[in-house]
Order: sequence, then structure tokens, then C-alpha cells
Amino acid sequence: MFLKRIQVPDFRVLKNVDITFDPQLEPRVFPLGSQNGGGKSTLLQLVFVLLHCAIDPEKLHLVENLLQGFTVKHGTDWHSLATIEIFDNKFENIKLEYLCYSRQSIRTLLNHQAAQSPYCQNIIVLSPQALLGEIFLACRINASITSDLHAVLKEVAAHTFLAAPSTQIFHFLSLESRKKLFSRSSIEDSGSYIADLKNLQESLPNLFTYDLSLVDTLVNLFREARDRDFSAVVSTGQYGHSYHQILEKMNSALVGKQISSRSDLTGVQFHLDGSNTELQPEDLSHGELKRFSIYIWLTSQNLKDAIVLMDEIEIALHPDWQYQIVHDLVKWGPTNQYILATHSYELCQAVTPAHVKEITPNLLPQTV
Repeated sequence: MFLKRIQVPDFRVLKNVDITFDPQLEPRVFPLGSQNGGGKSTLLQLVFVLLHCAIDPEKLHLVENLLQGFTVKHGTDWHSLATIEIFDNKFENIKLEYLCYSRQSIRTLLNHQAAQSPYCQNIIVLSPQALLGEIFLACRINASITSDLHAVLKEVAAHTFLAAPSTQIFHFLSLESRKKLFSRSSIEDSGSYIADLKNLQESLPNLFTYDLSLVDTLVNLFREARDRDFSAVVSTGQYGHSYHQILEKMNSALVGKQISSRSDLTGVQFHLDGSNTELQPEDLSHGELKRFSIYIWLTSQNLKDAIVLMDEIEIALHPDWQYQIVHDLVKWGPTNQYILATHSYELCQAVTPAHVKEITPNLLPQTV
């Protein structure tokens, strides 16, 4: 699956955005730049929430949270939120236009659909109830798609992922949860911003934050490998090699250090290469942990042919590692497409100029 084009006419700071990605370019890694506040994070969040969340009724509240403050302009029947073009081997070219309708205009649309008007045949109403009390979200799919339209959207949703710092995804939370970020009184209770963020992560497995604890994920990977080895003994009489293979791959993602699981599989431990001395958490740098966490996330999710949106991947990485991370991503998930919102010059240097995309800044007028 490959994201070919994104058009956003008017959403928050995004004005007349039109970005294309060439599927013929290798590697399939595309840096996306803009000024601070230029809309990089907003664009990734919008694409993710539309492609991954909008088709799932249980995730529509996340779409609603992101749309806070957005309205359909008075006097218009509908507003085009975004148009996204995707190529997929199964469905080939997919064009999705996400439309916001007012309460009156959605009634007109539903009446046309009931009358089987050809204009409405390829439009799916995604929100049966109004978002923010007044907005109904729908999706128009290009007429060349002959498969079940819901099946197309679900396939796209399953192959769309977002990785970002926890500070960049608070738009997915409710307005009440966002306000907690600046409320000292709620920091320690179960209703704190951190608790709300954790609940969001648990309910949205296709979303990854770089500061997420990896212990449970690592232990599960080791346990699954051990279980596969035990199964091999039962079926073949010989112990399998899954545990050693996954250990070897994890160690290849570390630089100068090695990982192992505790004997009772209750945790993991790190060592220097060639040393049995256990390293403490403070002995691993922020950059090492972040790079390793990205590798484990891609491995544990078993991402293949996915659209992977990654925000500020370069934070905490040395310039050499910022350059190297492009090659790491290709090595760790060679069939995926990666769109990286970034300020890193080194990361952009790791690909050709044709790979690098930019959101044209919409500068505010200066006041004297």
C-alpha cells in the first residue's frame, strides 16, 4: 500500500496543501518539512485519523477530537476536508475524498442515496451521529472501485500507522483531557493527562509513542519465540531456533550493546558487547532507547506494505544516526512506505531531493 497524494484545502494551519509521492522512487522514505507550526504534525494526524479511525464507529470520537473548532462554513452544503490517493496491489488506485456535511445537507444526501442517485453511489456516511453537534463525516470513493466500499476502507485502515512523541498526539484526546496537561491538581490521580494518554495508546494499537515502555512487548516477543521452539520439539523432536533468531535480530539493532531476557521471562537486561556486566537503564542513552524502540515497534507489529507516518523521528538522535535511520527503516520494514515529518537536514540528505516534500508556510502578518 502506497500513499500517492494528499490534498487539504483548508484545515487549521493547512491551506491549499497538495503533496505527491512517487511510487517509483527508492527508498520508500519521504521526509516532510515545514517551519515550526507549519502543519507537519497536523497533516500526519489528519491523514492517520481519516484513514485509520474514520471507518471504525468505536474510534469516531478520535476524529471528533481532532476536528475540535472546525465547522462547515455557513451557506455551503459540504466542505472537502481532505482528498487522499493510494495505490494498493489488491484494489489498485484508490481515491478517497473526506467530506463534512451540515445537518441539512446530510439529509439531502441521504434522500439522494435512498433514491439511488448515481451521484451518491460511491459515498459512505461514516458518522451516523453528528460530530461536534453539527458535522457529519462522509467519504467519496472513486468510481473505479468495484469491491465493497467498506472493505476498501477497512483494508486501508489496517495498513495505516502513526508514530509520534506523546506531546504531538494530544489532539486525539478530548478537550477536557487536553486541559489536564496544564492542571497540576490532576497529575497524580487516575484521571490525569498521562492516564488518558495511556488509555488512548491501549485503545489504538496502530498508534505508537516513542516514550512508550517496551518491557511488555519485549517479553511477549521472547515468550512467543520460546513457545514456537517448544512447538517445534513436539512436532519434529528438535528444539526450534526462533528464540536465538529473534535475539540475534534485536542485538543487530543495538550498537555496542546486547539484550537478553531474564531466565523467568519477567523482564530483559542489557550488556556491553563481550561483557556479562548488566547495564542499568541510565547506561543506555535516550537516542539508543528510541532507535531500539522503533525497531521493536516495527517488529512486534509485523508491519508489511504499510503506510507509516512518523513525526519528529530525529529527536534524540545524533546527526549520523539521523542520516542512518532512513537505511534502518528500509532494513527493518522494506515493504513499507515511510513519511517522516522532520526538521533534520541530515535525514533529508539520506535520500534524493525528489523524495523531500515541504508544506509551504502560511505566515501570519507581522505586527509593528
